[in-house]
Amino acid sequence: MTCRLLAAALIFLSACSSEVNGDSQDTEQALQFTAVAVGEGFACGLVDDESIMCWGENYAGQADAPNGEFIEVVAGASHACALGVDGSAVCWGANDSWQAPPPNEKFVTLSAAGWTSCGVTDDAAVMCWGNTDSEDPARPTAGAVTVEAGINHACALLEDATFACWGRGVDVSDLPIDADRRFRDIAVGETFSCALDETGSVGCWDHYQQHSLSVPAGEYDQLVVAVHLACVLDDGGTASCWQPDNDENAAEAVTLASGLDSIAMSSSAVCGVRSSGGVTCWGDNSAAILDVPDGKFIDVSNAAERACAVSADNEIICWGNQYPASGGIPEGEFSKVSLGFWHACGLRIDDTIACWGPAWNANDPDSSLLDMEAQWSAPGAFQSVSTGTHHACGLRPDGTVDCWSFEEPNADPYVEAPEGSFQAISSTQTDSCGVRDTGALTCWNIHGFEDQYPEPIYEVPEGQFTQVAADSFASCALRVSGEVACWGTFADDEAPVGNDRFTDIAVSNGFACGVRISEEIACWYVEDPQIDSMVLSFGAFGIGLVGPSGSPTGKFAQVSAGIANACALDANGTINCWGAALPAPIGVDYEAFPAALAEVQIRAAFTF
Repeated sequence: MTCRLLAAALIFLSACSSEVNGDSQDTEQALQFTAVAVGEGFACGLVDDESIMCWGENYAGQADAPNGEFIEVVAGASHACALGVDGSAVCWGANDSWQAPPPNEKFVTLSAAGWTSCGVTDDAAVMCWGNTDSEDPARPTAGAVTVEAGINHACALLEDATFACWGRGVDVSDLPIDADRRFRDIAVGETFSCALDETGSVGCWDHYQQHSLSVPAGEYDQLVVAVHLACVLDDGGTASCWQPDNDENAAEAVTLASGLDSIAMSSSAVCGVRSSGGVTCWGDNSAAILDVPDGKFIDVSNAAERACAVSADNEIICWGNQYPASGGIPEGEFSKVSLGFWHACGLRIDDTIACWGPAWNANDPDSSLLDMEAQWSAPGAFQSVSTGTHHACGLRPDGTVDCWSFEEPNADPYVEAPEGSFQAISSTQTDSCGVRDTGALTCWNIHGFEDQYPEPIYEVPEGQFTQVAADSFASCALRVSGEVACWGTFADDEAPVGNDRFTDIAVSNGFACGVRISEEIACWYVEDPQIDSMVLSFGAFGIGLVGPSGSPTGKFAQVSAGIANACALDANGTINCWGAALPAPIGVDYEAFPAALAEVQIRAAFTF
């Protein structure tokens, strides 16, 4: 499954976890699972009592599992489906492509991927709904045993142990593997697929160039694939993963874990059911940002599903989904920290800047990540720093702005900031905005293309401002009066907070949170539902109309916003984080990917 497709839908503000500071669910004992399904940023498990438990991202209700008795659970990008003991199907979560409401049929097995759902009916016919051509003539109407949904196409194993595929962007008329072999498992990815024959051998092929891909030697019992990775499970319960490529030599699979009964994966995580009944996952844990560390802090910043804060002892502490999973944070004493999607920068108490994160050459998509824990240091003194996806900008003591890119370490910066004196700056995916000393707003593109390719982010409102919070689709700024002004692609001209006044503001992915002058937290949409008929939802990126509800009560001094979460620093130096994610139940553990797979997983999440 992929996390990079356009969803034509509006995902409304959903009820989020009411837990603050990551309090876990009150569960007396660990749950015992018999199966697990993995979506983009969430997962669902089939409990041994035939109920379903889901956890992770829940901005579209994808983790709100229904009650009932079930024998199977599957997951797409932001929806899930389950097969009841009576053969009926039920789906929940996002329904932007009509992937959620299943047909009124009896099924023997289900499958889901992206924005598509499929099932094999009790008369061995395949039915698909959602982002698919349900009337495709190549879809088997009889003789199907199992079905595997993909992003643009699907495949089914047939009663004679062969398989049939249909849909967009795939041609199985001349596969580079022996399709006449007898098969027992098939896995459909976005750009490649793999099949497991009855001897346990794996074959993989590219959808578009129609050539075979590297596979590990050996005999296996189960096969799963995602965007860049494929994983197999042998008869001894050992799971191994590799990146299929054009190498003619056998692939070197990396051992993930042993003692597993089954595995499942998406582009965001791999999960396995252990022989003991517990579940272990490797990769994204969307609810990890709710697990705020204890202590007193002076600054906080979050982006995507991770956060960093500066402790009262001037140390940077990070939690949530971290890239890299651990390490990389520079030593020293800091006063401020700023997170982008991939990187982070901190302002030391001596006014110098240190940045860290994975380093690679973005102009060469085939290049390997050079350093998982690379560090940068911008020369000179600064008073603040703001980190975007591919770049960061720093505000110097004299009010001038310098920006730099996160390419190969020590590479020459290619980001040119405007001249003049500024009092505040903010960086987002590919743009930055600043408040000049005059109070006027200005925004610029990291490549310097704003003149040739004007975007709404550059059409800033007039007036005098004190703070700006930039984002790709809708940005906001605080006027000198403390009132909010927002603009951008989908921005609502009239903020729902009206004439309320604020001292701090943060914007991310279609929503904003601010600290009122009363020191209370308020969150609201900045994207207008009447204007926004096409919301971008990039799966794990979650770029779209999602926002945290259940804001904490109390007195706060600072707020920061991530994908579907927010963190706030209260008057006592304590951090509260909340958002649209449910913590994993007792019985589910998360571990870091082995180092050999971490680079591939980051590349999978980064590649559009």
